[in-house]
Amino acid sequence: MYSYLDILYTILSSYQKFLFYDASVSILKDRDFAHIVSFYKLYISYFIESLKDIENIDNACISASKMEFVEETCSDILQHYCKQSHIISDKSREDIVNVLKESALIKKDNIKEVIYTSKDLINVIMCFNKAYSTLRNYSRAEIASLLTEFHNALSHLITAVVLKDKKNNSEMNEIAERNIDRAKSHFKRGTKDSYKIIIKAVYKLYEQYKSRNKYINMPEDFVKNFIEVRCREIIYLSNTAHHDNIQSSLKTVADKLISNFHLDKNIDFNEELYKTLTEYIISTGTR
Repeated sequence: MYSYLDILYTILSSYQKFLFYDASVSILKDRDFAHIVSFYKLYISYFIESLKDIENIDNACISASKMEFVEETCSDILQHYCKQSHIISDKSREDIVNVLKESALIKKDNIKEVIYTSKDLINVIMCFNKAYSTLRNYSRAEIASLLTEFHNALSHLITAVVLKDKKNNSEMNEIAERNIDRAKSHFKRGTKDSYKIIIKAVYKLYEQYKSRNKYINMPEDFVKNFIEVRCREIIYLSNTAHHDNIQSSLKTVADKLISNFHLDKNIDFNEELYKTLTEYIISTGTR
């Protein structure tokens, strides 16, 4: 039997290798988001599941078959990425693994320590997943700019996990904490941007309906509330103490739109919202 900690270790250590591969390939070619999506789905799925009983994250409760599935999936993603890139040869992979061995590899105990010492990290990741999943539900496509936030967040998270190994080195621990904060910042930025894209797309569709003399109720004071949130976001751009409140306000505005237009039931509106989001994604190059 295995634990959720074993699974998180497998995913994060695989992603650490992917970061090194991507650092080389993305300079010479466009970033391949398909593989980030694969890791995202795997990571989010098991991370959320592991949070159900975080105090016992290292208890043996995972079957060998489940563990084998995660290991094989991680291996397949990396192998497929290397094959697709036409840049990462077997020799290059060996060189990268050797670099990792010489620098620092992830350790299970460090993952546990980072999770336990930064409890709000869990909430931040959960909020990102909820926001991105909501947007993904309507766009039916992955959003490259938001996956970049996930990718960058994991880069900092993995750095923090590696540096936590230097338990008696206060300087290394301080750098690790800064990386945890940066990881949270990327997740939070992705969360806010997800809600802003939803708001922008729904309002654009509302305007289109109005121009065709189709009546749709817009939530009372929607524009006023949204402007207030955006102004606060600019005012407190460098004041992180207000960022959580701004994120919550954006979520409230987006949730009101979703509820007001019955997005989960209105099939016709959903189809038009999908088209509007597709146009937005293509026009901004975020797919």
